Amino acid sequence: MADDKMRSVEAFQRLHPEAFFRRFLKHQIRPDGRKLLHPRKMTVTPGCIAAADGSALVRLGSTTVVAGIKLEVTTPAQDTPSEGEIDINVQLWPLCSPKFSIGSPPEEAISLANFLKRTVQSTGAVDMSSLCINKGKQCWVMRADLVCLDHDGNITDAALAALMAALRNVRIPAHEVDDDGVTVVLVPGSSEPLRINHMPLSLTFGLFDNTLVMDPSAQEEALMSSIVTVAQNRSGQICGIYKPGGEQICTEDLRKCISLARDHVKTIAALLETSESRTPSDIASKSS
Repeated sequence: MADDKMRSVEAFQRLHPEAFFRRFLKHQIRPDGRKLLHPRKMTVTPGCIAAADGSALVRLGSTTVVAGIKLEVTTPAQDTPSEGEIDINVQLWPLCSPKFSIGSPPEEAISLANFLKRTVQSTGAVDMSSLCINKGKQCWVMRADLVCLDHDGNITDAALAALMAALRNVRIPAHEVDDDGVTVVLVPGSSEPLRINHMPLSLTFGLFDNTLVMDPSAQEEALMSSIVTVAQNRSGQICGIYKPGGEQICTEDLRKCISLARDHVKTIAALLETSESRTPSDIASKSS
């Protein structure tokens, strides 16, 4: 009897997902048991890729993103001769969600990569001058690859947290310019951390029947009339607002999102800082 009832519920959810969701909203709760304005648990594991110059893995519920950063030498841009560069690539494959297919990068990946770069670079989150090797001649470029291993909704918050954790994990190796004035060679010595000015992090909301839902899952995202992400740093400065289509969000709701994001960002920033004292081997030993 219980199995029949469960199958009936699953069928109703599959055939009438919006009506199914509304039944929960009447009680100010969601199908996974969360309250409307309650995010999923996030975990951060920095330094997860030994071959990278900086890396981190972030889990937000089941959504999982790994970020790896490699340093390469390049010529600085003419308008920023004393600064380095950052290049961000987001990979969304069928491995993480059946909604993606093999071939050209989906629009979601391109749009997210652009948002991440704007949020980090245009707000001065990273001191790009710390990547300068020889003014106007050589600098480091950080090539950041973010791979989604499991897309169970709200990849934006997970991706930005993974990127910032990986940037905080970057170490610039000891180096010098060879006698030819062009070749950069690594030399014995201590590596230097990348200088981070502030840490933009984000909180994403969905809008359903004029009701805000925090940190929507993949099933919830499919029902939302609009999705909006607010990026802030722990000082409360807005670093970006990301809204990939959908209906407009009224000013009152947007202000509420900004207010809620302010405290959430402080919590996530503290989580990133705490995680830096724990290595992947430490985490593995505690879970065994």
